[in-house]
This record gives sequence, C-alpha cells and structure tokens, in this order.
Amino acid sequence: MKTLYLLPILAVAAVFAVSCDPDDPVDNTISVNSVSVSPTTLTLLEGENAHLSVTILPKDADDQAVTWNSSNSSVASVADGLVIGIAEGEADITVTTHDGGFTDACHVTVVKKVIKVTGVTLDKTTLDLIVGEEFTLTATVAPENADIKNVTWASDNPDVATVSEGLVKAVSPGEANISVKTVDGNFEAKCKVTVTVPVLPVKKMEFEALPDMTIPRADFALFYCGDELVAAGGHSTGFDIQSSAEYYKDGEWHGMQMKYPHDMPFFTKLTDGKWLVGGGCASGSGIGQSDLVDVYDPSTHSFSMLSATSYYERALTRAYTLGNGDVLVSGNWYGSDCIEMYSAAENKFSYVKDVYMERSYPYMLGCASDNAVVFGTYTNYGSEIQEVAVDRYKGDSYLPDLFESWRPLGLGAGFMAENCMIGDASSGDYSYMIGLYQGSYSERRYALGLVKNGEFSQIPTDLEVPGTSDYGQIYYAGPVIVDKSKKTGYMFGSTGEGTNVVCFILKIEYADALSGGKAKLSLYYSDPISSFPGSGGQSSIVLMPDGRLLVAGGIYNSNYSPFSCVYAFKPF
Repeated sequence: MKTLYLLPILAVAAVFAVSCDPDDPVDNTISVNSVSVSPTTLTLLEGENAHLSVTILPKDADDQAVTWNSSNSSVASVADGLVIGIAEGEADITVTTHDGGFTDACHVTVVKKVIKVTGVTLDKTTLDLIVGEEFTLTATVAPENADIKNVTWASDNPDVATVSEGLVKAVSPGEANISVKTVDGNFEAKCKVTVTVPVLPVKKMEFEALPDMTIPRADFALFYCGDELVAAGGHSTGFDIQSSAEYYKDGEWHGMQMKYPHDMPFFTKLTDGKWLVGGGCASGSGIGQSDLVDVYDPSTHSFSMLSATSYYERALTRAYTLGNGDVLVSGNWYGSDCIEMYSAAENKFSYVKDVYMERSYPYMLGCASDNAVVFGTYTNYGSEIQEVAVDRYKGDSYLPDLFESWRPLGLGAGFMAENCMIGDASSGDYSYMIGLYQGSYSERRYALGLVKNGEFSQIPTDLEVPGTSDYGQIYYAGPVIVDKSKKTGYMFGSTGEGTNVVCFILKIEYADALSGGKAKLSLYYSDPISSFPGSGGQSSIVLMPDGRLLVAGGIYNSNYSPFSCVYAFKPF
C-alpha cells in the first residue's frame, strides 16, 4: 500500500522541477512581419540615380537585413537601395527581408537622356554669287551629339536668293540673308548673300604672224610630229589640188612632195609613228574623189605610196586609229559612204558596215580601245542633217537626246580626235569636248558638249557661251582644241570677215565640270587683222607646244583664193 501512494507525488515534483527551474532560457525574439519600399514607381534618366527607402515592420524587429535585386540589370542596377539608370527600358527593383522572406518592389522606368542643342553655325557668313549660280551652305549644330539636330532654313529675300535644305540659288541681283534655326532651342545663324549679274571676263590677247606657208592652202592636213608642224595637201590658188607638203621648224617652212594630191583628205597617226594621208578630190574645183593613200615618215621627211587603196574613193573624209593599230575611215563628198577599215598588218582596206546616214567631214571619236563613234552635221552633199544620228564601229546606231536640241559644230579638214580629248585612254576614259550650236547661222546660240565613252551630254558652264561682241557676231569654228596639261579647252571664232578680222578664242577651264561643277568661261579677242580667212573658212587649228593656238591657211568666200598666212594666238 505504501508504494501506491508515492508515484503521483513524484510525478508532480518532476513537473514542478521543469517549469520552475530558474536556469532555463526564455525566447524573446521580435520577428519581421512585413516590408515596404518607397517609392513604388520611379523614372530615371540614363546615368541618373536615386535611393529607395525601406520600411520593415515591426520597426523593432530584430533582423533588419534585406537583399536587393533588379529584374533587368542592363536597364537599372541596385546596391543597398541605390538605383542607377543604365539604359532606356523598364526593370523591377525588389527588396527581400532575410527574416521571413517578405518582399516589395519598385517599378523603374529609365528614359533616354536628351542632349540639348547649345548653338548652330554656318560654314559661310558671307557669300557672293552670280545670277543662276548655286551653293550649298553647311550648318553645324552643337554639341555634336545633340539628340535633336533638325534645322529649318529661310531667306528674307527669296526674289534675290532662295534656299532649300541649305542649297542657295541666286535668282536676281541684290542682297538676301539666309538663316538657319535649330528646332531644339531655336538657335540661329545667318549668311549674307550678295547676288550680281554674271559678267564674262573679256581680255585682249597677244598674237603673232608667223612665216607664211610656201603656198596658199585650204582643206589640208595639219599635224605635229614632235616639234615639227606638217601641212600636207589641200587646194591652192585657182582651186588646184595639191600633192605638195611642208613642215615648219626653227622658224621656217621646208617643202616636201607627196606621191599623190590630197585635197580635203583624211589623215591619222599609225602606231609605228608614221602617218596616213589619203583620199581627197580627184581633180581641181572639188571634183570627184580619190582612193589613193600616202604614208609620211617624219624621221626622213618623206612620203611613200601605199600600195593599198581605200574601199571607196573619198573626199571630206575622217580617219581614226584604234588601239590595235587598225584605222577606221568614214565620210565622203558627192559619193557613197560607209565605215571601212585599214589593217596595217594586212595592208588592206575593207568594208565594215553601212552608216545610218552619209556624211561629209564627220566627227570620229574613240569610245573604247577597240571602238569609235561617227556623227556629224552635214550630209555628203553639204546640206544640214536633220536628225543627227551616231554610228558605232561595233554596235548599233543611236540618236542621242543631246542632239534633239543641239547640233555639233561643223568641222574642217584639220580636225583630229586627239586634239579635243579631255580623258585618258590609258585608264579607259574616252572623253572629248565638242562645240554645239542651235538656231540659224545669223542667230546662233552656242554651248559645249561632252562625249564620254560614246555617251553624249552638255557641259555645264558658269556663263552662256557668248555669240556676240562689240565687233559683231562671233562665228566659231567646230573643233575644240584641248590643252590637257592645263585642263583647258579653246574654241576659235572670228567676226567672219576677210579683212580687218577680229579673232576670238573662248577659253574653257573645264576641271570643275569633271567633278560636278561648271566649266569657267572667258573670252579673248585680238586687234583687227588686215587679212585673215575667218573661222568658217576651212582653216586648220592646232595647239602649239608652247600653249599657243596656231591657225593656218583657209579661205574667205572663195575656194579659188586660199590664204598662206599663219598666226599664233596667246589666250592666256
């Protein structure tokens, strides 16, 4: 019975001992029950930063530690609540408590930082233009990395000068202020434009009478062999055809004799340095045609007979030597025409193809090393061609748009393609300058044309080609003579009289026209010359080694009375 009464007492003692022992620890920790971030939305510029504040409840919670995180760190980064805008876009910045894992977030929008305009300048503050001229002003907005660089242009006097996207066009004489304003900030810069009437520079030129040729000549071949000038054939007094020739050296002419007469011939330089001189009228007074050909050797000052004869008997003919040495021939007077070829290797002339139209004294210009174009103004009977077509040695005939409004100036016997070449055949650039006209003989307008690899266009000029002068109307001869070393062309003209002739040379500085600009024109004139054939009288014109223009022989009104005079003109 004693045992039964002891057990409950021990149990109660044990319980009492556990709950009342003063050495046991008591848990007094204050836990986190929420977190909030402020602000909950935030907008930053790129590169800008802001601090987010955090509120943890209860405020006396023991564990205040948090972790920050960005949902897109390439847009916005965060460290200890400092948010930095990195790049345009959106990101959620989240804060998480270590105690309990409570979270809150701020939605961050990063916008592109706008770089404001601080000013604008123009590359010109003053500008002088002539009527019809254009110039593009360049506006520079500062800073260089400004976001809104748009500008607007205005002219305070559009009757004088207009402007569009910086392109200023001179309309009439006067002054105008061209202004540019920035869209951002309304900053402004101005350029004062002064517009004047275009004035052609006109200058008197020196000229010199060189020794006369040994006989009067018209419609003859004239070409340089090194420093020697050769005049061959043509017709002399009485309209007699000539088999004589002569060369000019050391201030005097030296006579030579061809095997055949060649009045109104073709001529061209061969690849071996010799020259072909062929065809021409069969007898005096411009009658008939010839198929006979001479070869000139400048090393011996002698002519030899070419055993081959041309495919057609020809006069008023042109020749051109291709890169392989073959010679193309075309043009005729009162006879059939075609394109034919002389092969030096085979010593033979052969038919190549018919022409679109038969011509006299045509242009023949290279358009590739193995190709050439043929065109002209006059038919083989001397009338003006109504529809100016172009034939090709290789390829079909065609009608250039240029010749719908302009015509090529006529040419005389002394023309050679190389004399008007402004390109470089070695680089594949077969570019030539030619004279153009429109209107009747008494009311002509003139312009300049470019023939580049067989393509035709008008050469822009700073001024209109002058057709009149204080001495009367200017009549220009057909060939443009080019001095490539100066990038300058010359077109010869005169008042057209047989006595007291005033000669003109249009100087064409074409360098700017090759790079999108305009050729610069100036006009040179001479004192009256007592006896001169005039520019329309089949004179022959060449560029001398010293840069002067030499004009020799020719007629005025009558083929029966040619001139023997030779003049050197200095248009510089």
